[in-house]
Amino acid sequence: MGSPGVVIVPLTTRLDDANILRTRLSPSEKLKIEKPSDVLLDQIHTLDRSLLLRDLGPLNPTDFEKVERGVRFLLSF
Repeated sequence: MGSPGVVIVPLTTRLDDANILRTRLSPSEKLKIEKPSDVLLDQIHTLDRSLLLRDLGPLNPTDFEKVERGVRFLLSF
């Protein structure tokens, strides 16, 4: 059994100007979000797994690369 915590990156439907710490996602067949949303990479935190409500599905490779680039940028300071 793994850790009871899971690292999450919050989403918001309050869209703002793009920057390296904000990546725009769009609803798709695999990504089950209701509206276009921004990933808030500067608000990464850990949450108890029991508090997760649902799985939103996987990111496509292009969006995953953008998120990964933002996380690397954030951790480089």
